[in-house]
Amino acid sequence: MRLLGVVEALKADYKLILVDARGHGQSDKPHDPADYLPEPKSKDIEAILDHLGIEATHYMGYSMGGRIGFDVVTHALHRLLSLIAGGAGPSSLPMYETSQEIFQSGDTIEEVLATKELVLGEVPEPLRSEFLANDLDALHASLDRSILDQEELYKSTLMKFDKPTLMFAGTADSRYENVVDTAEKMPNAEFVAIDKVDHGGAFMQVGVVIPRIKSFLASV
Repeated sequence: MRLLGVVEALKADYKLILVDARGHGQSDKPHDPADYLPEPKSKDIEAILDHLGIEATHYMGYSMGGRIGFDVVTHALHRLLSLIAGGAGPSSLPMYETSQEIFQSGDTIEEVLATKELVLGEVPEPLRSEFLANDLDALHASLDRSILDQEELYKSTLMKFDKPTLMFAGTADSRYENVVDTAEKMPNAEFVAIDKVDHGGAFMQVGVVIPRIKSFLASV
């Protein structure tokens, strides 16, 4: 979300730590699916906080970024002050099916992008260049079914997570019902519905989401 105005909207009031998740950006891109399990991803967040001398933080992520937040809830609960997760719920099946179809559609990252745009619409710059910089084998590893199918694990930890939580999703997102159900069952969560947009559409609706994020952070 850093490329869509979120950083500009929040940087005056908060210290922002922008993370390239493993397998993406300038972070390491291992090809073994086991390297993308919840605990290793949680340890990445802990390592960054340790390096910066930060004991606990507010966490925000969208889609995969939201699920990495669930990893931290599961394996490093004490490092969180609050959680903001957009387009992310315990169930991975809708995301898995669509993602696998896209990422198995070509032998090169350019071919995969072409399929992605056929399914989801044109990817604007600079998101397009960022996508093309990915390692396709690393993306395959991170989307392995054994990695994404963490529903029972996430459910068991999120249902006990009592720190302030904000969750949001587009009403046309295949994950919508799962996210709503999860937020309703959590002890201290609020949910925001973004009307008539799908997973990608909600990601782009920063003008709608940012005021709610600011209000939530001010309250916690």
